[in-house]
Amino acid sequence: MEYKNSNFSAMVALSVGILATGAAHAGTIIYSDLGPSNASAAAGYAVAGTAITCCGFQEVAAPFTPSSNFQFGQIDIALFNTGSPAFGDANSVVLTLNSDSNGLPGSVLESWTLTGMPNAFTPNTVQTVSASAPLTLSSGVQYWVVASPESSNSDNDWAENSVGVFSGTDVAFNSGSGFVVFGYGNWEEPAFDVQAWSSPEPGTLALDTIALLALGIGAFAKRSWILVH
Repeated sequence: MEYKNSNFSAMVALSVGILATGAAHAGTIIYSDLGPSNASAAAGYAVAGTAITCCGFQEVAAPFTPSSNFQFGQIDIALFNTGSPAFGDANSVVLTLNSDSNGLPGSVLESWTLTGMPNAFTPNTVQTVSASAPLTLSSGVQYWVVASPESSNSDNDWAENSVGVFSGTDVAFNSGSGFVVFGYGNWEEPAFDVQAWSSPEPGTLALDTIALLALGIGAFAKRSWILVH
């Protein structure tokens, strides 16, 4: 037999729960130009390899800037296949999350390979990639989502948005000589969203820690012992 302080155990469990829920909020959208039910437009920007005769090599990059500090969670992106297996075209894209370097995509922070995109445009269809390790996105700092051909035969499109978000002068394209921003002010921004886990501010963490200690001390002060067999 042993005696157990039930109040203390319950308070610790409750306090840990408070810290856990205060540390993150799931599904926070920090950028989106997807329409209702993930809608996008039927037109798109080519994401193609060097062997694709219609357009040749092209990478496409779109920026976003968090308004607060966040833990990166996932990207939803509207990609579709425009090639034909009969001609040896591949249905594959490398998607990366990049830092910014002087207004253009910089170093790669996360990378994923996507395959099996729908043939031709399919309404309300997105591909989703998730964080593989903790990554903080800083408030007011620009980041880039970059779609690249996975092979020389890759032939895909990144759909435009359907909600009237225009690219202005921020969408970047790389045709083999490095990224360049084109000022297509009347062209729609590529369709995607970025979701995250909210990061608590340092002051919030400090208050949560104080609350945990106070609850623990209170539990000791008011002991309620029960017998455990």
